[in-house]
Amino acid sequence: LYEQQEGKDHVFPEERIRLLKELSQKEDVYERLAHCIAPSIYENEDIKKGILLQLFGGTKKTHVTSGRSHFRSEMNILLCGDPGTSKSQLLQFVFDLVPRSQYSSGK
Repeated sequence: LYEQQEGKDHVFPEERIRLLKELSQKEDVYERLAHCIAPSIYENEDIKKGILLQLFGGTKKTHVTSGRSHFRSEMNILLCGDPGTSKSQLLQFVFDLVPRSQYSSGK
C-alpha cells in the first residue's frame, strides 16, 4: 500500500494479510464489514452498507461518447432524517476513521 502524502510504502504483517484474504473469501463479507461501521449504533444497516461502499470508492471512468470526458471515482454521502437517528454519529465515526475526510453538520 503506497501512501502518496507521505511518499512511502506501508508494509502489513503477513498475519494481517492472511486474515484479510481469509475474510475476503467469506460469503457474508459485505454484512460483516458493514456491521463494523459504528458498531455501537444499532440498526441502520442500509446506511452502514452505503457508507462502506463509499469508503471503498469507485473507479475513474472515461466516456467520450457521453460528451463528458471523465467521471469522478469519489463518492459523497448525504444523510437526511429526523433528529436523533444517529446520522451525525455515523458520519463522525467515518470522519475519525478515514484520513483526509471532511465532515459538515447542519448545526
